[in-house]
Amino acid sequence: MMPPDVRFFGQNARSSDSCRVEHLGEVSEELRPGALVEFDDVVTVSAKRRDNVDELKRQFRRLLDLHADEQRHVDALVDRRWAALQRNSSEHFATHLV
Repeated sequence: MMPPDVRFFGQNARSSDSCRVEHLGEVSEELRPGALVEFDDVVTVSAKRRDNVDELKRQFRRLLDLHADEQRHVDALVDRRWAALQRNSSEHFATHLV
């Protein structure tokens, strides 16, 4: 069975954000985190019995690929915006020098 504090994280974390924040008040102030940590998933594993080790490996691979893909999209967007800014600033600069 999963410890009670883990139930707010994992696959349903995005749908229960308000629930996580609501229960934060139950934690003493000196133990409260400065910022909430976002988990993509929680996988229960026993290295001794090898329970869910293969599932953990699959989740790592899936999440590494997902985050790498998201980063590629962000990088491409930044590159396009940067190119547009450079193009606009050079056009603006050239028209004011004449």
